[in-house]
Amino acid sequence: MKGKVMEQPVVFISSTVEDLRPYRAAAKEAVSTARCQLRMMEYFAAEGKNPPLSECMRHIDECDVLVVIVANRYGWIPKEQEKGEAKSITWLECLHAASQDKEVIAFILDPNKKDWPAEYNEENIIAKAIQEGTATPELFTSVQRAVQDLKEFKKWLNSRGFCAFFVNTHDLFGKVYQSLVEWRERHAERFQHVPAPSDPQLYLEWLREESGYIDIRGLQVGAGKANRFGIEELYIPLTTVSMLSEAKRALEREERLENRRVELQEVLQSARAAIIGEPGAGKTTFLKRISFALCQTLQGIEPEAAEKRLGLKTAYFPIYIRLFELIQHITSCEKRNKSDCPILANDPQWLVHFLSEKSRSQKWKLGQDFWQEKLSSDQVILLLDGLDEAPDRGERERISELISQAVRTYRDARFVLTSRPLAYVGKAVLQEFPQAYIDSLEPEAIDFYLQRWTKAAYFDAPLKADEHYLELRQALQERAEIRKLARNPVMLTALAVVHWNEKRLPEQRADLYDSIITWLLRSRE
Repeated sequence: MKGKVMEQPVVFISSTVEDLRPYRAAAKEAVSTARCQLRMMEYFAAEGKNPPLSECMRHIDECDVLVVIVANRYGWIPKEQEKGEAKSITWLECLHAASQDKEVIAFILDPNKKDWPAEYNEENIIAKAIQEGTATPELFTSVQRAVQDLKEFKKWLNSRGFCAFFVNTHDLFGKVYQSLVEWRERHAERFQHVPAPSDPQLYLEWLREESGYIDIRGLQVGAGKANRFGIEELYIPLTTVSMLSEAKRALEREERLENRRVELQEVLQSARAAIIGEPGAGKTTFLKRISFALCQTLQGIEPEAAEKRLGLKTAYFPIYIRLFELIQHITSCEKRNKSDCPILANDPQWLVHFLSEKSRSQKWKLGQDFWQEKLSSDQVILLLDGLDEAPDRGERERISELISQAVRTYRDARFVLTSRPLAYVGKAVLQEFPQAYIDSLEPEAIDFYLQRWTKAAYFDAPLKADEHYLELRQALQERAEIRKLARNPVMLTALAVVHWNEKRLPEQRADLYDSIITWLLRSRE
């Protein structure tokens, strides 16, 4: 069909499998985003599991362009080669594509990447064999040759033209996507142009700035300006006793299983979670820390932040929503009877409408199509903050029903909700969301915070920081009522600020509470 402009070129992804599964998934998503058809096969090191070489090459015949991903494994070496040849299937696929004048777009693991798992290096085959007692001279020889051939393969790819390094899955996704868009532009006579998707960088930059800091207002330093600390400087690791459905939670309360305390971030392993905590327990700070780490990973500022701090192997796209703002938006639209608004109060399209309007006001340049696509993907996490901030029970129940509908509509998305316990009752309870109750701070967590607080306050005077830490710790331990207050993160911060400003904690209960209330009021200014 010469002369006809087709929409979707066929892209073949070539790589080893076991060491590159998440990277193959990222490349697969990039191919789809670039509106290309995908072809890929899985090969294994062991003979007998793989198809004949001729069948492998047939898939190359059917593709328009080949994307190859190479790390530190050489991979399966087919036997159907000329005597003395021992090229891997990946290399053979690239050679076959090149022989047909098809572009080979190569992505090689950055040689400077320090945290690549040792088990995914070719040399590890020998170490494993030694541990298992199966090492042989023949194995040493074959691995040594594979290591050398892998170097030659990478050298060959570099000589071909387009070759780029990657450091993580998000980096690879972006580079594969961009390379395919550029490839299509070079072949515009055959394939339609693909418009670039909306760029979320402005949104991610805004969210990172919003979530990356803790403002301690009322702290009397210098001219009395509000002090801003990085969220990682003062974040207190929170814990929960368990993560249970409503029915199991009732049983747990009866059995008093107190030995299941885990870090609160463990809830992120679940696709749904309701974080329940008293006022000042750290619910909002917890969500903001999630947002901050994910933004750092997605923006490439700290690529491993999501995994190291949150235990997430996937860096989900964070959508942070204050539920009070969503309720205000819905109420305002209903009062103005806007024609473009969803008709039903519990329609999950309100999320798209709200995010689009916020994008317009914040100038993120992200329209409804962008938010609809994100919410419909399995790479997004919605952080829904403050169900208890709804003005009344009716509004709480209505917004809970909207969230329930959203869970049914956006089945692949992840959801985390926060609320105070007194507001999370009756019809407001989301049955689809296992609940995690935030524990009061343990002495170890309090001490951890005090050390971080004093280091941040005296960042340029470590000796003074140590001295202030000892004074503050002693002041908090002197009275039972103060020890009780200190088990709440906000109250602990209030005590630290009062002690800083007044050089001590007031001895009289009334004076102490007056100082704390004064600070709490200032912190809301």
